[in-house]
Amino acid sequence: MGTDKALVEVDGVAMAARVAAALRAADADPVVAIGAVGTGLETDRHPGAARTVAGLDVVEDRWPGEGPLGGLASALAAPAFAGADVVVVAPCDQPWLDAGTVRALIAALVARPDAIGAAVRTGDGRLQLLPAAWRPSLAPRVAELVETGSRRLDALAALGPIVAVHIDDEAPLDDVDTPTQLRGRLGR
Repeated sequence: MGTDKALVEVDGVAMAARVAAALRAADADPVVAIGAVGTGLETDRHPGAARTVAGLDVVEDRWPGEGPLGGLASALAAPAFAGADVVVVAPCDQPWLDAGTVRALIAALVARPDAIGAAVRTGDGRLQLLPAAWRPSLAPRVAELVETGSRRLDALAALGPIVAVHIDDEAPLDDVDTPTQLRGRLGR
């Protein structure tokens, strides 16, 4: 993207702020950013970004640059979520995420006490593990996976069942990896 994705604006709002708004609209609170510390945001261009990103408090990723599993492990262990029953993790590059999707993930996990998480089953049958709702009690087990070299979220399947959630419209799951993708999605 040429800059940190979290700060790329979609319709005048940073992607991270858009995702945070969807989480808050689904009553997922508090909302924090994971992993921004040490990623180059602490520049003159973005003063103070080491503490906040797009208005969100930042929780340092214990395994920066080591893949999404490390980010998830950091999120599950974040002090902000101490005592929580469910933690929803969503990437900042899904700026069309909506509260309905977040609520469906939370409800599915709450309804299945035996499950470790809830994720969307896409139309092609794939289980999309971000965004997803997770049990914070998994934190030590996820950290152990990372410490033993796992980097991919599909390693979580070894820890227990993940509830598959069906949603009618998968557009909220669209992610943005390049400026061309963003322009195409916005029709510009």
